[in-house]
Amino acid sequence: MITYYKLWDYCNRKDINITELKEGAGISNATISKLSNNQIVTTETLDKVCTFLKVQPFQIMEWEENKTAK
Repeated sequence: MITYYKLWDYCNRKDINITELKEGAGISNATISKLSNNQIVTTETLDKVCTFLKVQPFQIMEWEENKTAK
């Protein structure tokens, strides 16, 4: 599964709060919630976040093996 822990770590290190991320990237509260809960977001959303933060996708997301999958 894709996780966004790196996104929140990055924002914390750069002192970017959720409101700044939301407004700067032009994303909704619902999208922030999806990112916070490691839910599916579009590549357009990832592009907006990366553009705002000026980072590569690997810097804000990571794949982790789903331990519940068989």
